[in-house]
Amino acid sequence: MTSLNKIMSILKSKCTPMTALQITPQNILLVVTSKDFWKCLQELCKNNVSLRFIEERKTGLDVHLSLSIKEIPEISFQVTFRIVDYTINLVQGLSSFFPNAAAFIQEIEGFPEINNNN
Repeated sequence: MTSLNKIMSILKSKCTPMTALQITPQNILLVVTSKDFWKCLQELCKNNVSLRFIEERKTGLDVHLSLSIKEIPEISFQVTFRIVDYTINLVQGLSSFFPNAAAFIQEIEGFPEINNNN
C-alpha cells in the first residue's frame, strides 16, 4: 500500500481533496478547501501529527505537517495541505491548534501578527 493510499484510507469519506498527489514515498500533497482542511486535520489528529511549517503561495496557503500513523509508527510522512480559499479565520485557527504556527504566520503578508496571549 502506498503512503497516498494509506492517507486516503485514514481520511475515507470525511475529507475530499480536489487533488491528491504522492510526491515521494513519504511526501503527500493534498489540495483542499478550508472546510475540508479542518475535516482532514480532525481525522489525521487521531495519529501523531505536528506542524512543520506554513508558507504562503500564489495558489494558496501550504500547511506542512509531519504524521506518524499509529499502525506504523516507525515511518513518518510529510503531508502538505494546499488550502485554496484561506482567510484570517483559518490562520487564527491554525495558531490556536498549533501554537508554534504563530512564528510562521507573522511572515505571511497581509495578516496581522497574532498574539496567543489573548
